[in-house]
Amino acid sequence: MPSPSRLRSGFLWSWFSAVLLSVPCSAENWPGFRGPTGQGISSEGSLPLTWSLTENLAWRVDVPGIGWSSPVVWQDRVFLTSATPDGTSCHVICIDADHGKILWDQEVFRQKPPRKLAENSHATPTPVTDGSLVYAAFNGGRIVAVDFGGIVRWSWQDSQFVSKHGLAASPILYRDLLIMPF
Repeated sequence: MPSPSRLRSGFLWSWFSAVLLSVPCSAENWPGFRGPTGQGISSEGSLPLTWSLTENLAWRVDVPGIGWSSPVVWQDRVFLTSATPDGTSCHVICIDADHGKILWDQEVFRQKPPRKLAENSHATPTPVTDGSLVYAAFNGGRIVAVDFGGIVRWSWQDSQFVSKHGLAASPILYRDLLIMPF
């Protein structure tokens, strides 16, 4: 396990990308937090039970910024959220699932960083996708919808989310609703 200082420095993203993407590159869609059913269960068979930097690893990529969201996968794309270390710039990032190449890194908004504990990040909520848009939430309560080309389609912030811990809940898609459990 990496030391806490390395986790805060953004190492966690590289580590998570390597570990979570160590399965074969063509797999079921994993559209949100804990997968297609929200239960953290995959219908895929033959998944590796062990992995390391040399075993069962398809690729590895350094992801800019800091964020603790889980990656979501739709066909050949992996989506992550990230923020600059000071929390002023929030990003949605798209990675090619077959080769590990960053396809785009889109700044979705700038903000005056809201309060959070050091154990959290400004990009902790896991994004969710319906296959055409990626919906992402960031500390402070702002939500954005980005298309698969990296274009911001809409952004929402009607009220300021305040928490001493920072935002950690992830958005949920249910039919035609986007639900954010603040």
